[in-house]
Amino acid sequence: PSTKEQGDTWDWSKKVEIRTDGTIKQATDTNWTNLKTTGVETVPDRPLKYKKTGGLVTVMGSIRNPKNTVIFATLPEGCRPPQDVAFSVVVVAGSTTAAEFTIQKGGGLFVNGLPVNATCHL
Repeated sequence: PSTKEQGDTWDWSKKVEIRTDGTIKQATDTNWTNLKTTGVETVPDRPLKYKKTGGLVTVMGSIRNPKNTVIFATLPEGCRPPQDVAFSVVVVAGSTTAAEFTIQKGGGLFVNGLPVNATCHL
């Protein structure tokens, strides 16, 4: 890993592991980690969790009864985007529809455009 973004110098203090299966693990990579939620119910067998691999963070899980634009979880530092980003998510509330899932640059997660008693699949 470089000491600068897009740099070509090597910093030996940054750990990089090349595994026998050919994958590369960086020191900043994480395993799947459950996110603590507030104000929502998690769906059994679909806990809200995140994982960082390289520079990519993946969030997945299902939540019930979130309130529009109310933060229900926060990603830790090192796993947050440089600016707010929004994605479409599947929502079930009697019928299936879509809503907007936002990850704030400060790490806050919220959804918007939800009907009452909705289940969101992130």
